[in-house]
Amino acid sequence: MTKGKFGIVLPAIAVLAFVCAFFGFIEALLLLLGYVLIVEANSWLTKQTLQALFLAISVAIAEIITKWIFGGMITLFNLIRAFGLINPLANIQTFILVVISVFTLVLCVLAFIKVIKEQDANLPIFGDLADKALGLFTPKPVKTPPVNTQWQAYSQPTAHTENNSSSFVQPPMQPPVVEPLIVPVVQSYSQQPIPPIADAPVKSTPAQWTCACGRVNSGKFCAACGGKNPNI
Repeated sequence: MTKGKFGIVLPAIAVLAFVCAFFGFIEALLLLLGYVLIVEANSWLTKQTLQALFLAISVAIAEIITKWIFGGMITLFNLIRAFGLINPLANIQTFILVVISVFTLVLCVLAFIKVIKEQDANLPIFGDLADKALGLFTPKPVKTPPVNTQWQAYSQPTAHTENNSSSFVQPPMQPPVVEPLIVPVVQSYSQQPIPPIADAPVKSTPAQWTCACGRVNSGKFCAACGGKNPNI
């Protein structure tokens, strides 16, 4: 059998929980539940203790309601002096309380048989309540965002045992997208060829010459002495 933190057999703790449930020891069950949650931290034992606690609480509520109903009716019949109905009501109340006790005993015996074998007691109604309550004590797993496995495969290095070297697998290169070249259309106009600009005629100036008298002339004869241009 599985043992707990202090060497106590876990099925023995579960049997103790159902014994407390049969005798209606709700305070003892609360203390036992705190011990199981804090010290043992065992989900199976926690569920069995929760079932025993819910069973004890339900039985206590059923007994209280029964006593309230029949006690009120007996008090009413005493006021109206209907003494002949008091004894039958008291007998019915006793019968209902006995039925509740027998029902509790049967559930506890069934739970004893299962928990000794380290099985779930799985009591009707109380087993479902324990499962729902167990979800409150058990921490929920934290959801992690999905990982892109394709990118992870590219980013993680692949170890090669043959040459004892590691290399990174590069992602496949995609061919660059070539955008179509847009060439502007220049509209051509038919024009006549522009004739070349002729150079303006340069007027030739008569050659200057220096006379023997020292006068600079441009004509055929010197303007000072009348001498003739020797270049002619």
